[in-house]
Amino acid sequence: MSMIVEVVRSGFVESTHQARMLTVDAQGRPVEAKGAVHVPASPRSSMKPLQALGMLRAGLRLEDELLALACASHSGEPFHVDGVRKVLAGAGLDESALRCPEDYPFDRAVTERGRVQMNCSGKHSAMLATCVLNDWPTDSYLEPKHPLQRAIRETVEDLTGERIAATGVDGCGAPLHFVSMLGMTKAFRAFPLSSPDSYERKIFEAMTTYPEWTSGTDRPEAKLMRALPGLMLKAGAEAFDAFVFEDGRAGTVKIEDGSSRARVPVTVAALRSLGLDAPELAELGAPPVLGGGRPVGELRIR
Repeated sequence: MSMIVEVVRSGFVESTHQARMLTVDAQGRPVEAKGAVHVPASPRSSMKPLQALGMLRAGLRLEDELLALACASHSGEPFHVDGVRKVLAGAGLDESALRCPEDYPFDRAVTERGRVQMNCSGKHSAMLATCVLNDWPTDSYLEPKHPLQRAIRETVEDLTGERIAATGVDGCGAPLHFVSMLGMTKAFRAFPLSSPDSYERKIFEAMTTYPEWTSGTDRPEAKLMRALPGLMLKAGAEAFDAFVFEDGRAGTVKIEDGSSRARVPVTVAALRSLGLDAPELAELGAPPVLGGGRPVGELRIR
């Protein structure tokens, strides 16, 4: 049975969202499973750490915050944009090589629109850098049959332990692989639990050390990682979340109707089911419903 998220206004349930949720303990044993966690889902940008791993395995050499940026759905803040340009320049390229669409950044304080401001440009710049290192074509790097995308596909199947159920096109134009929440949870556990010198651990350290680089300064994902040191969390479009704690506790969340307002409260519930909590999670777990600028209700889970 799926979880239900109720939007309560002035004592009246005015909307509901269904959610799938899977959590496992440090040994990988199920703690909670709500909904069809075994059927294929669309992880969207939650897949980025796996894509970055495929790039590292193919020879990419990024460190620290720039590696975190390769895993990011960034807000387009100045430091994000500068980082993307730095990755491109290191490969002898500029932003004209990017094949992600032009977009406005998530950061409303930034009004400039472009490919480098698009939230997936960190991943795309890393993809291009990987192509340059391997002497692969850069103009067709988003094609599913491109050597880069074949290497990423192999990595996704390796970490999830599943055959990819289907491949589509993500919002940024890159191939989008459909796998189960079981597979994504298994994949995320590999990042902290691999050997200290592994690429998986390198990604884990980069994302947990530089949470603002994986999303944005004031984004819920960064707030959760700052509140729970040792947590690696990656959000995806259409309300998908995947996370893992340093000891292997992990989980995935999918809101069936793609509503972002229900995603974070369900993720907080998933974290709490594993004993992961902090005072900063209180408002994220039960955001107020406003009326006239003041709280008149809440989101609650049943």
